[in-house]
Amino acid sequence: MKNGAHYQYKKNQIEGGEQGKLIIMLYDGAIKFLYLAKKAIDASEVEIAHNNLIRAQALITELMNSLKVDAGELAVNLLRLYEFMNRQLCIANSKKDTSVIDGVVGLLTSLRDGWLAVIKKLKEDAKIQKKEPDAKEEKKAPIDVAI
Repeated sequence: MKNGAHYQYKKNQIEGGEQGKLIIMLYDGAIKFLYLAKKAIDASEVEIAHNNLIRAQALITELMNSLKVDAGELAVNLLRLYEFMNRQLCIANSKKDTSVIDGVVGLLTSLRDGWLAVIKKLKEDAKIQKKEPDAKEEKKAPIDVAI
């Protein structure tokens, strides 16, 4: 069922306006910089790889900052996962190891896909709620217009 803690946490994060879109942008940016870092490593462009890995870490740090850790266990687990990814990227940067980058890209992609699914579900739920008439309106007696 989609009303679990995970869904509820993401719903609360997204309902603040455009936050869902911003989170997706952070994921997209981090993934993009990681692909650029891999490309630079393959081309032996160490400085470019370093800069792109640092940029990806900055975006993951921004994802960490967006968490409301007092919201529950899910937020704490996401924080730990983001911390793990940043540690992995430190290792990848020091060793210029693309396999470590691939692991982080996989995690980011999975999380991004999860957020997209929740955003889609929330939009669908909002459309359904707008189409359903209010229960009070349904119970009103018809107006007699005969004179």
